[in-house]
Amino acid sequence: MGKEEKSLNVIAVCGFGLGSSEILVMNIQRALESLGIKNYSVQASSLALSSALEADIIVTSGIFVKDVKERLKGKEIPIVTIRSFVNLNEITSKLREVLKEIGHL
Repeated sequence: MGKEEKSLNVIAVCGFGLGSSEILVMNIQRALESLGIKNYSVQASSLALSSALEADIIVTSGIFVKDVKERLKGKEIPIVTIRSFVNLNEITSKLREVLKEIGHL
């Protein structure tokens, strides 16, 4: 965390980009704050729009991973698979791993 912090763009993807992804957005924000990340943007997206958005990380449930990968058309964006959108420990742990891999921690 002593590094100059780059802006981090996170997309939360669910089927329609409504209810469940909004819950996920709030918990991603909490997780990022707890990890000391301050310069970030988190937004909800439907599966259909997910490929049109610029992202450093995509967070979604397991049922959408294959579809998200197909829509990315070869873009190398890490996809974090979450089993429970309300499990802050799971979200924080999985984000920590990916943030280390991409140089944000």
